Amino acid sequence: MGRRYEVISADGHVETPPDGWVKYVPDDWRDRAPRLLPLSTGGEAWLVEGKPLLHNGQNITGRGPVRFAGASYYRADGSPNDGAGDAVQRLREQDEDGIDAEILFPPVFASRFIEGIADKEVYLSLVQAYNTYLAQDYCGVAPDRLVGCAVVPVCGID
Repeated sequence: MGRRYEVISADGHVETPPDGWVKYVPDDWRDRAPRLLPLSTGGEAWLVEGKPLLHNGQNITGRGPVRFAGASYYRADGSPNDGAGDAVQRLREQDEDGIDAEILFPPVFASRFIEGIADKEVYLSLVQAYNTYLAQDYCGVAPDRLVGCAVVPVCGID
């Protein structure tokens, strides 16, 4: 008998720092991958293609009552905020919340910020790296519970 699903979250986001997926970027382009930089005011900001920092924004994360995590993926002790960790953390949070499975959309940095990268080869390698990470390292942990939506390139295939 197949798995029984009672509650499926249909609008989750994989809000994970880039260190998990950058390993899939070819060596030639790894230095051009988005990265998080600490801000002197606390939190982090995205650096993409050497362009001005893109503040991580006011992340809304967690379970239960809405909680604003501020501009960081991390708590003061360095551990990931709820909803911002790896797949194992996500599954634990699903169990705590009574969620059987989630449809997971990409984080804004992967789907929007990298669209401005002028070099198409670099851009496509970043898209492929994130999608590989999503399929293998994240959703691959529990494909019956973590259903990832890939980043679809916005450029032509030529």
